[in-house]
Amino acid sequence: MGAAALIRHVYCTYAPLVQNQSNCDMTQWTSPPYCCADLYSLRTGEMVKSIQFKTPIYDLHCNKHILVVSLQEKIAAFDSCTFNKKFFVTSCYPCPGPCLNPIALGNRWLAYAENKLIRCHQSHGGACGDNTQSYTATVINAAKTLKTGLTIVSKVVTQLAGTLPAGTPDEEGTTHSASRRTPHSPGVITIIDTDSVGEGQVLVSEDSDGEGVVAHFPAHDKPISCMQFNPSGKIHLHI
Repeated sequence: MGAAALIRHVYCTYAPLVQNQSNCDMTQWTSPPYCCADLYSLRTGEMVKSIQFKTPIYDLHCNKHILVVSLQEKIAAFDSCTFNKKFFVTSCYPCPGPCLNPIALGNRWLAYAENKLIRCHQSHGGACGDNTQSYTATVINAAKTLKTGLTIVSKVVTQLAGTLPAGTPDEEGTTHSASRRTPHSPGVITIIDTDSVGEGQVLVSEDSDGEGVVAHFPAHDKPISCMQFNPSGKIHLHI
């Protein structure tokens, strides 16, 4: 019997289990409160597992496959049988309340509020407000980016030819670099397939291939306050 199978067998003897948020070791007053997820057996009343975090726990969600812990601007997912860490997300957009980090867990999909919209991963649907870039504007910006790149290349060739001083400031290139720093934007939702994402950090960025990303779209122009899947997992409600 393998290690994972052995752990699964051990925890099955305590099933069913119930989750509880605790204050951890209150003798250490430097530790924040409610930073532990304790799992108790409803059969024996014993605590079978305690998972500690550095920040307070906002919410707990679980299905047959994973246990998801909602933290401050972060999400941590664990295997429901072995409680080994599967993946984590650190790009959540904070909400003023009542759910400080709203998430929705279906039978397989996990939805959460992303802190920015990544155009190359944007899916169909969602809201398109006044500040949302249209397809035409995206094409125009792509053309400008191409022009900037060609300008930079031409300047490098000119410098190598010795016709332009090497110390000439590249204002256009500086402006382009600054424009790539996308600020955090509210109302963006990302839905991932918990069975397809790899282990470790789940990151939606321009440099990532979007493994396991089902949808990524702007839903509102304000922070997401709550979200939920219907029982079938085919309808996603967000407010």
